Amino acid sequence: MRPDSDYGVSKAFGEILARYYCARWGMESICLRIGSVRDDDDPTTDPRFLRTWLSHRDLVHLVECCLRANVSYGVYYAISNNKGAFWDLSNARAELGYDPQDDASRRSPR
Repeated sequence: MRPDSDYGVSKAFGEILARYYCARWGMESICLRIGSVRDDDDPTTDPRFLRTWLSHRDLVHLVECCLRANVSYGVYYAISNNKGAFWDLSNARAELGYDPQDDASRRSPR
């Protein structure tokens, strides 16, 4: 881990604490590193969102995957299938069955 802010440190602490509870008491936990979820579901208002957007549809799908998964502990990025994304979804795809359908680059501005 290499957090770059106080916020990142707090997120890392939460993930490590969840891992500890899993190992110590068997408490299952899935940690999601949620990208950019917009009230209006529009990723076109900021260039960063084109890489970090998580559509409402893909968010619902990912939560459903988490609830069905046979995973004791895991950390997963939560974004849509965005062209040029800089976060890797391969473990969410393999371990959770996550199959995001939306891509910010294919959305037209509203």
